[in-house]
Amino acid sequence: MAGQTLLPGFMELDFIVKIDGVKEWERVAKRLPETIVLRVARKAVSKGMAIFRNDIKRRAPGSLKRHVATKIKTYAQDNVVFGVTGARTPGYAPHFYLVEMGHRMVLGGTVPRIGLRAGSVPRAKRAGRTGKGRVVGHVPPHPFVRPAEDANKTAALAVAETTLFRETKNEMNKLLRVK
Repeated sequence: MAGQTLLPGFMELDFIVKIDGVKEWERVAKRLPETIVLRVARKAVSKGMAIFRNDIKRRAPGSLKRHVATKIKTYAQDNVVFGVTGARTPGYAPHFYLVEMGHRMVLGGTVPRIGLRAGSVPRAKRAGRTGKGRVVGHVPPHPFVRPAEDANKTAALAVAETTLFRETKNEMNKLLRVK
């Protein structure tokens, strides 16, 4: 769903990718301290999301390229690490989803949004805009986020999984060296 944000400062399209089939890693991770497990998971998610970020930047039109970024978030209490790649907002590129999905071209004010609930007041009207605009055309979609996700999902998963195993092994070796 475009326009919703999971992290403050980011506006992204939602893609959920889970690495569930890594049972061997889960068994090993139970024996490691939680801080190490989360650090390893952050590295794996970061490496996987970098593939999406780089391809989105490559596909993005014009000035949107420089506004594509990745944010990794950790919820230690739930043992959850997730990454978000999208255009940074507010003020940077809040229009990126309009480019991705297309939009109406409006002149002379604003027009009501399609699908407003009965009795609701449009945001433009609350902001004091006229509401006397007219739709003069439609800007076609220029998808760049969804194709990048479709093209790189398996590669990103493979990189994340490889990083997960490699970094876990490195962390276990560090623990053994310390003792």
